[in-house]
Amino acid sequence: MLPDADAIVSALRDLQRRIRDVVVASRRTTDLHAVSHQSSADTIYKLDLLIEPVIEAFCEEWGQRLPMVVVAEGLEPETGRVFPVGASEADAPVRIIIDPVDGTRGLMYDKRAAWSLAGAAPNTGMQTRLSDIEVAVMTELPTSKMAWGDVLWAIKGRGAARGARVRQ
Repeated sequence: MLPDADAIVSALRDLQRRIRDVVVASRRTTDLHAVSHQSSADTIYKLDLLIEPVIEAFCEEWGQRLPMVVVAEGLEPETGRVFPVGASEADAPVRIIIDPVDGTRGLMYDKRAAWSLAGAAPNTGMQTRLSDIEVAVMTELPTSKMAWGDVLWAIKGRGAARGARVRQ
């Protein structure tokens, strides 16, 4: 079982709000569709490069209170990075799995909304699977045409919830 599932939901919602804010602010930037590089897992676009530092800074701060392993697109190593820096994987009770922008291609051309997805599972090392997730949070990343975005979350055994729609 995860320690304090409600606190994890709150933290993941805060992280995704920050990601959404970067996405909305990035609309003033050109060439978001430019390819930065290829990883073994995905194509990394300029839009992704704007979000990676947000994830790293947030997880470093959060990791001071709750050591964690974070697996996220674009974050190296792809097998997971331990936060805070200097902690060992064995010290981390939780593994966070993040797809910061699920639907990058449609969003970077401002054609359709995307989602920021995150799940938290008890850390069982490399054996941790999506089926182990006990807390999940998803935040809509709206296009410029959308005035509102949804935030949804669930805690294993407690059902799902929806926050107030968030105005851009």
